[in-house]
Amino acid sequence: MSMRRLLPLVAALAVPAAAHAQIAEAVPPPAEPPSLAVVLEGSADRPEFAAQRAETRLQNAAEVVRQLGTSVARVDTTALGVTRLPEVNGLGAYPPPPYVARYVLRVRLASAADVMAVSTALSRAGAASVFVTGPRGER
Repeated sequence: MSMRRLLPLVAALAVPAAAHAQIAEAVPPPAEPPSLAVVLEGSADRPEFAAQRAETRLQNAAEVVRQLGTSVARVDTTALGVTRLPEVNGLGAYPPPPYVARYVLRVRLASAADVMAVSTALSRAGAASVFVTGPRGER
């Protein structure tokens, strides 16, 4: 093994574990609780039906958020519209519906302890995916 490859390994081993712990303690946790980006999708053979299915899922998610009460501080909705899916041949007997409509909800939580409960409830309400995001920076 050459010295160039061995030098970073030796340098990493030479740093005491206490120094690694000090670095970890120096990074403070975020001041604001996290947010969730929730993607809601509806697909169908025609664009208007895809939009209708996505709106139904949006209403279900809105009802879940209303029932969660104080766990959620704020909800913002963005409609991404209806798009045509690319045609993929040979992946099964039935092709997927050609149109999909999407909404994105940004759910700001009241505390970091609510992430699991809120994301589970939204997944059960029909969310296609739920992403945990950090607080937004100052603008």
